[in-house]
Formats: sequence, structure tokens, C-alpha cells
Amino acid sequence: MSEIRGEKIVEIGPKLVAAPGAREIDASGMLLLPGIVDTHTHLNLEPIVPPNPKGNADDLTSGSAAALAGGITTVSDFIRIENNEDPNAYADRVIGAIQKYSIADTFIHVSINPVSVPVGSPPDPLTQQKTFDVLAARGFVSTGEDFMARESFDKNSLAWMKTFRASGKAGVVSMLHAEDWSIMAEAQERLMTENGGSGGTLHNFAQSAPIVAEVLAVQRGMAIAEATGSPIYILHVSSGRALKVIEDARRRGLPVYAETRPIYLHATAPKVSATRCRPLDWRSTAARQMGSGHALGRHPERRD
Repeated sequence: MSEIRGEKIVEIGPKLVAAPGAREIDASGMLLLPGIVDTHTHLNLEPIVPPNPKGNADDLTSGSAAALAGGITTVSDFIRIENNEDPNAYADRVIGAIQKYSIADTFIHVSINPVSVPVGSPPDPLTQQKTFDVLAARGFVSTGEDFMARESFDKNSLAWMKTFRASGKAGVVSMLHAEDWSIMAEAQERLMTENGGSGGTLHNFAQSAPIVAEVLAVQRGMAIAEATGSPIYILHVSSGRALKVIEDARRRGLPVYAETRPIYLHATAPKVSATRCRPLDWRSTAARQMGSGHALGRHPERRD
């Protein structure tokens, strides 16, 4: 038997007595669980008709409906803020869309892309703490996905460092897509040019994103946390080597966190060709990492 007040389970016991006027629900043969929080989904703010075949298949309404059907009562979403967009205006439009379209509790990771500017030029607002102070005050306390896997990250690395320091001082967590762009770009170029491009097939997908690309980017993320003191969250960790880097950083007291994707708990070496997966002993991992649902898709061809 359980007693629920508001939205919280406050007491569990075999012989609880209902208070006068309390509503009793017979849940015999069922499981009573707290609502699950999905920390990582990609949903459109509003319905797009017809859906963009190259974009997210789901929106706040369809995505949160799918989440609720599976016991997930809180979903997240990644929504971009433009570099010169007023943070209060951003908050107004995003909160307005959530209130209009979402049927589950929803929180937002602010997608950012800061740019470096010439010396003496006005700074990018996304490198300034006041921007993140406003966002945090409106309930936006994380950024992501901060794509280390894109060339623009390296080209604007100074701006990103300023952003990490500024956002951290505002209490905002930075969520990193941790893969090194240069290693992946070279691997992909090689696969597509050698032997007449015969290597550019799905079977060689893992070779296009070598484990060392993730390891190097995660090491860089840990260094950013150490240099700035800002909290860093590594998205969808997929290799044991990268996980060890994170565990070492946590042992040193750095404010770093990680998640994995449920598919990585299944797509392990015994079940998938070794050339298409990254073997990892998740038995020691699952208890430490948050799960990433990624896109809640109804489109049959969507996988991410």
C-alpha cells in the first residue's frame, strides 16, 4: 500500500489507513513507480505538417504522448536560441509552446552556437554571463547539444571556453556531444575516397566514428570542467574507454556527469557485428549513467 500526496509517494507500508476523504485506487497486480524523466529527446516545438523527412519526426504533442504511454512523465527538449535573441523573448516563445502543445511535464536544454569575434568587437551575447543569468532565472539551466563533433566547435573554441565559464557561473550545466571532429572527418574522408569509396557503407559505420574520437573529446570535456569549474554532462557515452575517463574525473571531484542510450545496453558485441558496435561492460555502467531516449520517433526510417 502507498500514500500519495500531490505528486509524491510519501509512505509505503502493508497496512496503511486511508485518511478521511482520501481517494482509494485498487492497484492490485500492478506496479507503482515514480514518473520517469527522459533527459534527452529531440522534438519540434510545434506540429509540422507534413513532417520534415530530414528532421525530427515528433513534436511536443506526439512526443510527450508517446512518453506518457511508456511511463515517462517528464521529457526534455533541445531548442536553439539565436546568438542575438533576447533571452527573455526566447523564454517566452519556448514556454508558450510548451504550455500550448505539451501534455507531459517538459524542460528545455538551450541549444547554443557561440562564435569568436575579432579583438575589439562586441562580444557574442552567448559568451556573457548575463545571458545565462536571465535564462537560469526563467528555468533554463542546461545547454546542449554542444557539438564538439562539428568543425565550428574548433573554429570557435575560444568563444566556447568563454561560454562554459559564463554559463557555469550562472549555475547552468553544459551538455556535450563528445566526438572529435578532426578524427571523424579524416576517417570519413578516407572511407569515402579509398578503394573507390567502397568503405562508405553502413557496415563500416563504426569506422567512421572511431572510439578514439569519443575518448579525445571526453578528455577535452573533463579538461574544460577542470579549467572553468563548470558542470559538464557528456551525452550518449558509447565506449568503455570514454567512461573510464569520466569515472577518473569524478574521482578527482570534478563536476561531470554522463548518460548513455538504451540501445547501447542492447547493441553489444555478442548481438551485433563487432565492426558495428563499441563493446562495453554496461553492468558497471547502468547504475552510474542516466538514460537517453533521444528522438521519440513514429517515422519508420528514423533512428536518431
